[in-house]
Amino acid sequence: MTDKNGRRDLRPPQSIETEQMVLGAILKDPAAIDEVGNIIDNETAFYVPKHRTIARVLFGLSAKGQPCDITVAAAELQNSDQLEAIGGRAYLVELVEQTVTTANIAAHSQIVMDKARLRRLIGVCNNVLGSCYSQDQPAINILNESQQAIFEACETKARTGPVKLSRVLPDVLERIDKYQKGDKIEGQIDTGISKLDWLLKGEIRPGNSILLAGRPSHGKTQLALQIAEHATLQQGATVLLFSLEMIASKVGMRMTADQSFTDSERMKAPGELLPSDWERITHAQAKLSVADLWIDDRSVLTPLEILSTARSHASQHNLGLIIVDYLQLVDAGADRDKRHLEVAAISRHMKTMSKQLAVPVLTLSALNRGEENQEPTLSRLRDSGALEYDADVVLFVWQSKTGSSIIVGKNKEGQRGRVAMLFEEGKWKELEHSSRREEPPPEQEPFL
Repeated sequence: MTDKNGRRDLRPPQSIETEQMVLGAILKDPAAIDEVGNIIDNETAFYVPKHRTIARVLFGLSAKGQPCDITVAAAELQNSDQLEAIGGRAYLVELVEQTVTTANIAAHSQIVMDKARLRRLIGVCNNVLGSCYSQDQPAINILNESQQAIFEACETKARTGPVKLSRVLPDVLERIDKYQKGDKIEGQIDTGISKLDWLLKGEIRPGNSILLAGRPSHGKTQLALQIAEHATLQQGATVLLFSLEMIASKVGMRMTADQSFTDSERMKAPGELLPSDWERITHAQAKLSVADLWIDDRSVLTPLEILSTARSHASQHNLGLIIVDYLQLVDAGADRDKRHLEVAAISRHMKTMSKQLAVPVLTLSALNRGEENQEPTLSRLRDSGALEYDADVVLFVWQSKTGSSIIVGKNKEGQRGRVAMLFEEGKWKELEHSSRREEPPPEQEPFL
């Protein structure tokens, strides 16, 4: 914007009249504050200091379940010695009188919030400029931190802070009703393995961090790919896979083998494929070509690079599942002599990402070496005990001379147990007649 002389207007973005309309609408119709609260995150969205003061009081009254009318708001401002500073009761009356209708309160609230985001973005950019000029940290760190700050400044979210229990109870009741009807929770991802899904009770869901651990060559990547295939092909979810170990074409090869029910070793051997094999492979490729599955196969990634990539992807797509394969290959840039601290930091980033983006995050992890026939336990999670504590669900893949299984070693809101499986031709398959086991597997430590 420019002024009448053609000079750039460097005043912070603002709309004082719109702020007055929003506050006046609340005072005129106190019930309108719920609609405002779904758009404006907190009182700092208002530019004028006295408007911030009034908004803070109104939001506070709403949180306490009290009416947000002129009488109560004026009394609250008087009790905190702020009434005169905002222009007295007369200013509150003026706000109401100039508000003709509350019908446009959502649109007006959106304008106020948009101006606030622009001001926050200006602040972030100024901080980035300062960091660049100071040259006291690597450029990649500044880039990652600035991406995170920009995302947070522009993020659309409801007002944060303490929430009264009564406001979440309707959601709890709705979830219980869905459980009883056998309906899926919004955003729930299934594994495609019926007995495993029965144990998990929908815990691969937005905000949850799931850890999948196993020894090398025990099939943890294969299980993750099968979950990804089921999520995108059967549930229509958008899946983002960070494949630090395998290149994208190898992932595609594995998925083609899975969907065509063809042994991948036969696919690589000259002259092994029959016309019927080619027919299945062609059909599998047609299915996979429309799958909403994205692969980032960079071999070196930091937690912030994973987070910024996921954020960018989530802003363009309705992201349903993030998979990181695997945690020990992520570079946190810490001292390798303090590997346990580095792994703990990476683990925390995965949990933070699941909550910030409201997307389930499935992270693969190695296990510490144990006895050759020793079943995996939580104590064998490699490099850090933080892996156990940060995860909402811990799954183990296990293959032994007596059989193969997937173990639910930790499940904060569901059951632990073991699902007997077959691991044939490089793929996990259900045992048709295996029975459900609800008891926890042996040698598990108490969960905190």
